[in-house]
Amino acid sequence: MFRKEFPRMYELRNQIKSPDSLNSFWKNLDENLQNPVKRIRYCPYEYALQSLDSAAWEFLKNKLAKPLTKWDEKHGRGQQQLIDILNEALAYLFLKREIGCPDIQFIPESEINGIETPDLEGRLGNIKVICEVKTINISDDEALTRREMSLSFRLRCDQPSRVLGEAFFKKLSDKLAKAKNQIQACDSSNEARHIVYIIPNFDDMWETHKEKYFQKIDDSLSKDIIQAIEIVFHNRRTVSNELITMKNATVFNEPEYF
Repeated sequence: MFRKEFPRMYELRNQIKSPDSLNSFWKNLDENLQNPVKRIRYCPYEYALQSLDSAAWEFLKNKLAKPLTKWDEKHGRGQQQLIDILNEALAYLFLKREIGCPDIQFIPESEINGIETPDLEGRLGNIKVICEVKTINISDDEALTRREMSLSFRLRCDQPSRVLGEAFFKKLSDKLAKAKNQIQACDSSNEARHIVYIIPNFDDMWETHKEKYFQKIDDSLSKDIIQAIEIVFHNRRTVSNELITMKNATVFNEPEYF
């Protein structure tokens, strides 16, 4: 029903040869796309995947081959490994659409043990652009809660916190530091433009107070400025779709793609 609108999502599903390997993410793809709220979540990925040139698309498809059939039921994280890789396509789209890089490629993983490469490399005129993508996932407690609570019950009782805790900021700090090291290891001369692209997932399931979350993050960044990298946050489109701005980082607000 939605193959014309979401050709690359269906192309990924078609790579799963055995029906027994279809987890709930792919089994329910048709049904999920009929749901307007769930479709909002899929649209940015499809749009980003369609923005990839043929070489980038083949690279990402190969990288996604194993995670396609993985499903983390024990820890309540479902297809998170797949989503983390798909998030790299969101950063590709940002480099192409917002930065204006005409030539972008995914960087293959290092074959040297202990060495981690950044995710993307592009050029803007004579300047090389290096980008590392980091996803901040929900806490273990939140993942367990979402697995065990029915959606209808969650809607009745959910009281999301308006304050981000220390655990979130510890994750953010660690990921920024690691990303900076990965990028600088790939550009020891510091001649390239260094970008860390962050996709935050808040424990607030409906992101009811995400404006407050981003403000809190902005305040934190103002007190702990990280030199030599540009920080970009991805603001997911939600039903309310608040547009976010920050003083100490760039925000890519998802538009309405379809």
